[in-house]
Amino acid sequence: MSLVKLETKIPHVYRIDLDNDGLAHECAVISTDQYGNTYYLKISDLDNIDRVRIGKILQHRYIRDLPLWDVMSQTTLKNGMNALEYFQQLVKAITPAGKMFVPKAGAAGYSVNQQMAIAAQNAAIKQSHDDSTRAEQELAAAKALIAKSEQK
Repeated sequence: MSLVKLETKIPHVYRIDLDNDGLAHECAVISTDQYGNTYYLKISDLDNIDRVRIGKILQHRYIRDLPLWDVMSQTTLKNGMNALEYFQQLVKAITPAGKMFVPKAGAAGYSVNQQMAIAAQNAAIKQSHDDSTRAEQELAAAKALIAKSEQK
């Protein structure tokens, strides 16, 4: 199962198949992280007041240029609250594999391919470090030999 995310004409609004049942739900995508997790607000879960609020945010002057979380962080609602803080309680997340979770400290999704890519990258960095250390040791040994031969 993989995540199906269809663009709409409205910036940051996608139709996402949340339950892998062929039914796409209209969602405002707050952010997508480095692992491909999508953080979203399901529009149909919002009451009319919150739909109007999100609608006004999506009409912001720079909505096409900035990520939604950034626009929300700069928006103050009529009730005096910051929009990002207000809507944070309603944010849900879904992994690239389609597994939903509620974002909280210490919880994040990642795909197996990304995990393997990260492991390979870390192994390459370690190998590079080991190679440079070995090269430095060989260089030091060569310099010591040269110095020893020059002394004779």
